[in-house]
Amino acid sequence: MSKIVVKNVNMNDLKALEEPSEAEYEKYFKVVLYRGGYPGFQFETYAVNFLSTMAGNYSNCFLLHELDKMQGATLYNKAYTHLLASSHVTKKILDDMIKKAIEMKLNEEFLQVESLVPLLGNLGDLSDSDSDRHHQIFEDHILDTLEYAREKAPTHSENSAKFKEYGFLILDKSNSIKKYGAITVAATKSLLMDLLIDSHDDTELSKNQIDVELNTIINKWINTGKCKSSAKGRNQELISNIEDSKNQKMYVIVCPKVAEVMEKSGFLSKGSDNA
Repeated sequence: MSKIVVKNVNMNDLKALEEPSEAEYEKYFKVVLYRGGYPGFQFETYAVNFLSTMAGNYSNCFLLHELDKMQGATLYNKAYTHLLASSHVTKKILDDMIKKAIEMKLNEEFLQVESLVPLLGNLGDLSDSDSDRHHQIFEDHILDTLEYAREKAPTHSENSAKFKEYGFLILDKSNSIKKYGAITVAATKSLLMDLLIDSHDDTELSKNQIDVELNTIINKWINTGKCKSSAKGRNQELISNIEDSKNQKMYVIVCPKVAEVMEKSGFLSKGSDNA
C-alpha cells in the first residue's frame, strides 16, 4: 500500500514558482535590439547589442541574422570570442541572448534608428582623412597641454598621478620606449571621448553609439599604426606603476610631434631610464 506524504506549502513558495527566474545572462549583459538601414540590404534589418554590465560596460553589437548558427558558425564563434575577451560568457549564455533578441524582434521591442552603421562601426566606415584628422586633434591637444604644463608634464617617470588631471600619460620610460618603438602617449577613454566624439547626451542609444564610434577610430588607428594598443581587451594596454604601483587601462597612441618635443625641450628626466 502506498504512503501519501502531505507537505505544507506556504504562499511565498507558490509565488516563487509562478514568477520566472532571472536568466543567467542578465547577471552580465543587457540585450538591446536596433532596427535600421545597413549597406547591402534593400530593407531595414536588425542589430543586437550585448551591453556588458561588468567593468567597462562595453558595447558588443552584431547583425542579428549573422549570429544564426544555421547560416554558419564563423560569425557566431567570432562573437563568442569577442564577448569572452571583455566580459563573461558561455555558449548557453550567448544562445539565450540570441533567443531573447529574436523574441524582441518578433514582439517589436526594438529601438528604431536611421542607420546601423554607427552602431556596428566597421573599419571601412572611417576614411583615412577622418582618421588623420582625429589623430591631429588628439596630438595637438597633447602639445597644447605640454606647453601649459611645462616642467609638470604628466610623464610616466615623474608626475604619473597627474594622468587623473590631464587624462593622459607620456610613456617616457626606457621599457615603454623599447616596447612601443618610441615615446608614446597613453590616454584614458574619457579623454578620447571628449576630444573625438562630436556630441553625446544621456540617452541609452547615444551612449552605445559613442562607444562604437570610439572603437571605430581606435581600430582604424591600430590598422594604420597610429595606436600600439593590443587588439585584445578592448584595445587598451595595462599601464603599470602608476600612483603607487596601481595599474590603469589606457590606449597607447603614437605621437611623433609629441616625442620630438619631449626629446628637444628637456622634458625627459633621468627618471626615464627607470623601468
